[in-house]
Amino acid sequence: MKTKVGLFLTIVALLCLLGWTSRAQKEPQTRITWEYTSTNNAGDLNKLGAQGWELVGISDFVTTNGGYISSTSYFYLKRAK
Repeated sequence: MKTKVGLFLTIVALLCLLGWTSRAQKEPQTRITWEYTSTNNAGDLNKLGAQGWELVGISDFVTTNGGYISSTSYFYLKRAK
């Protein structure tokens, strides 16, 4: 008797799981649209972060001019529209 009840509960649980996963696959997926911006001022990052922007990359450019070396960083950000 215990074996039949256990088997019955296992079958019911599997059917519930199968129904749940097939329903999740049929629901349309929403597509996120992103917008992008960049800045070369590190002081802007806190303000942009407060506006929902997320830092996704940094590029550093090093240049030399007459023996002087200068470096400029560009910060690339994105957020959902």
